[in-house]
Amino acid sequence: FVASDVDALCACKILQALFQCDHVQYTLVPVSGWQELETAFLEHKEQFHYFILINCGANIDLLDILQPDEDAIFFVCDTHRPVNVVNVYNDAQIKLLIKQDDDLEVPAYDDIFRDEEEDEEHSGSESDNGSEPSEKRTRLEEEIVARTMKRRQRREWEAQRRDILFDYEQYEYHGTSSAMVMFDLAWMMSKD
Repeated sequence: FVASDVDALCACKILQALFQCDHVQYTLVPVSGWQELETAFLEHKEQFHYFILINCGANIDLLDILQPDEDAIFFVCDTHRPVNVVNVYNDAQIKLLIKQDDDLEVPAYDDIFRDEEEDEEHSGSESDNGSEPSEKRTRLEEEIVARTMKRRQRREWEAQRRDILFDYEQYEYHGTSSAMVMFDLAWMMSKD
């Protein structure tokens, strides 16, 4: 999938030359916006497992919007920043093609994602039928206090997460040109 800007078109021409050198068959689909990307993906998802996105898709949650099969792999070469954090941290299905010296300034994983098992770990209540009523009441009070503290910590973490993501996503900017990334790739493969 290729966006309709000059940088994407130049990157696409370089990629086409690389594919032609190695006799790789491909389908080229121009898109202009994530709605068109979604429509085009739905049309082609049954035929292919590998998708290359040039100057489109980095700053949206690809897995949420496209809802691909488990075996679909996306290679994203996009100059638009900031890159969506889900795309950065999901390296199983999404491979970002960026220059090594491009600093994405992505927040730390633990600051923006929380393991749901942590929250459910202590939420189960234990019942002892043979305990004294005063022991049960004390245990129940302790459990209520613990749950209240857990909820407050969760709200504080979510507020901090919102602030971190707001700071990260506040400004749009451009990274290294996609055409330059593709040119570097061709050079590394000695096919420039």
